[in-house]
Amino acid sequence: MVNSRGIYLLIAGIRVLLCDAETGVVPNGAAITNRQLLLPLLKQGQAIQVHDCVMQTASCECMLKLQPVPDDRSVSVPSREGLQYIAALLRGRSAVTGLAPLVHTEDLNPCCAIARPCVKALLESLAAADIAGIQENTASLLGLGPGLTPSGDDVLSGLLYGLRHSPMRETPACAALTRSIQALAPERTNGVSADYLLALSADAPFAKMSDAWQDPIQNAGALLCVGSNSGSEMLLGLLLAGKLLDRI
Repeated sequence: MVNSRGIYLLIAGIRVLLCDAETGVVPNGAAITNRQLLLPLLKQGQAIQVHDCVMQTASCECMLKLQPVPDDRSVSVPSREGLQYIAALLRGRSAVTGLAPLVHTEDLNPCCAIARPCVKALLESLAAADIAGIQENTASLLGLGPGLTPSGDDVLSGLLYGLRHSPMRETPACAALTRSIQALAPERTNGVSADYLLALSADAPFAKMSDAWQDPIQNAGALLCVGSNSGSEMLLGLLLAGKLLDRI
């Protein structure tokens, strides 16, 4: 699958993203230079082979010079000022689609009206380490909303990243959220989004997410550039993780 932002390859049952190098390290693929040169050479549904970093199709053969990046197991907690900055950044956006408008007290679209009680219940379940509640409310958010990565998935990705890279990492609540996403994502959302979530659940590195979590004031704005609404919804997930850490 080829679109303006990335090339998705299905390799051994896993959807791998090839995106521009300026995107930085991504959890579900590789950021490469000269990606634009590939766009006219690849067609949707075209068979590919990858062997020894050489990608072959009926129309091209190219060498992928890949540099592996280690898993991200860093642990940090953003400052309260950083979390306040994220909240202000999201409130200042004019977009009313997706789930980022949940930072407002009123529901600005039907998707927010559906998601708000689920998000509230999930946070309460995480705070109480209610394993059944975590699974139930995670299921309610997975696949919610339109897009290649639905809005509910994007919020969960930010929440999952924040908790797995915080002092909550080893808690039963965080483990339950991780297990719920790993078990339910393949059946409750599309393949591209599921593979994205599964990669994050295994600590695959994501540079823009990591930077925004460690220093929101300096780096949260860069995460907004991910997708159309995805970056803002991921930021909302990070904000929810930060608020949860502050209350337990």
